[in-house]
Amino acid sequence: MNTTRAALIVCATLVIGGLILTGSTKGLGNANEHTTLNDAWLTAKTKFALLTDVRVMGREINVESAQGSVMIRGDVSSDETKKTMEGIANGINGVKSVQNDLQVVRPLQREVSKAHLTTTKLLDQTAPCQDQSN
Repeated sequence: MNTTRAALIVCATLVIGGLILTGSTKGLGNANEHTTLNDAWLTAKTKFALLTDVRVMGREINVESAQGSVMIRGDVSSDETKKTMEGIANGINGVKSVQNDLQVVRPLQREVSKAHLTTTKLLDQTAPCQDQSN
């Protein structure tokens, strides 16, 4: 319950920040700056929609936007979740297209993969002059 409340507070902050940024674009004369702000707004709206939808768990999903195209990346547990997330992103006002780079990874495989990444990071942090032939 507390994590849900915290997520909603973060999302509300993003929405309010986005509204401020969107309102400030009226004073900008540069079209590229407007596009950048619009893309940031699309990213925030999409991430918010994924976080708050009860059908999916959007906390581990990366969302990026460029010129109205939204890219979603990360690991999901099923093809159904992958399709649902793409549908949510497509439903956001202002999204022109969605690039769905979500990977279906079963939960057990995801934990093994995370453990491997942690071990790899620990090995990579050794000093370059040390012998790693163990």
